[in-house]
Amino acid sequence: MYWLNMVQNIYKNMLKASNKIAAASFLNNELTFIENILSGLKSRMTVVVVGCHDGMYYENIKKLRFNYIGIDPYINSQRNPHILRMSFETYAKKRREINKNKSVFVFWFNVLSHIDISVINDCFIGGDIIINSLWGNKEADINVRDEYYSAFNDKSQQYQTVFQAAKKSYSLNNIDMKFKTIDCFYNSPNYFEVAYI
Repeated sequence: MYWLNMVQNIYKNMLKASNKIAAASFLNNELTFIENILSGLKSRMTVVVVGCHDGMYYENIKKLRFNYIGIDPYINSQRNPHILRMSFETYAKKRREINKNKSVFVFWFNVLSHIDISVINDCFIGGDIIINSLWGNKEADINVRDEYYSAFNDKSQQYQTVFQAAKKSYSLNNIDMKFKTIDCFYNSPNYFEVAYI
């Protein structure tokens, strides 16, 4: 139980305002990219933000008139009824009970690297769109990533495990799935993938 609480605290600390300052360029690029993709869609879909914390991008997505579902096992409050306190792995198993509609899945802030990708293949249905936001792999991108993670000032083994997962930056190509198309975009320090199922 101690290990679980420690990891939970590390993930919560990742999104503290003081720590997010070091990743401001990444998060600003990401929000702009997500808004541009959603603005270009012809139909309104449900947007599922994976690892949403306490409603990351909720207001921005609602302004664009999309339905919002946030998923995060470590949310700090239950004030937003659109946030489900569960892991994405759990959501993937229950997706058809929770949301049968075609959806846009936003794996924001490199969150795919912290998910067991072997269990998510059956989550998606035809017509879904996946946006994967991950760190770029150029030296400047890696420097921003490392600056962000060093802001935690945490030397614990649990933190090192989380940091090593973050370094993986899983691509959608790591998922054993076929996509109709997958488009890639680079805007330092971000690398974005948009896949259509």
